[in-house]
Amino acid sequence: MPTAGLPNLTLTHTGNSVTLSWPVTSSVPLQQNTNLANPAGWTPATGLSITTANGTSSVTITQATGNLFFRLSRP
Repeated sequence: MPTAGLPNLTLTHTGNSVTLSWPVTSSVPLQQNTNLANPAGWTPATGLSITTANGTSSVTITQATGNLFFRLSRP
């Protein structure tokens, strides 16, 4: 469920990869977690190649192992 005031995070599935995309904003970082039962497990999404074009940021993830959950969150 979207949080008021935060941009939407969109997921697109193609073949064996997924692409996350969201409107460009410097104040709302992408975070990741491997276990939704652990609310303290949210960390900055590092090690991902985030690209920006035409007002949209995106990252493509191919063949992830295990669970990965993503969100945009205010610091």
